Amino acid sequence: GQTAGYNSVLSAKAKIGDTIRIVCLANDKYTGQPDPSADEYRGKAGEVQYIDSTGALHGTWGGLAILPEDTYVVIGRTS
Repeated sequence: GQTAGYNSVLSAKAKIGDTIRIVCLANDKYTGQPDPSADEYRGKAGEVQYIDSTGALHGTWGGLAILPEDTYVVIGRTS
């Protein structure tokens, strides 16, 4: 299960240039089904390149945007 406030407890929100590791993807908010990409992306890390107007993170871990409800940790900070 998801732990409320997990992102905020472990780290502040990611900023452009930070490196994050994906912990888990949230279930689809409409269907309640697990994200079909969850296994593929679990544990992947990459640099945040872009944050869109919805707060989703886009970066070098692959084509998937990390949504605000997904769980990640910041493992490297940009200076």
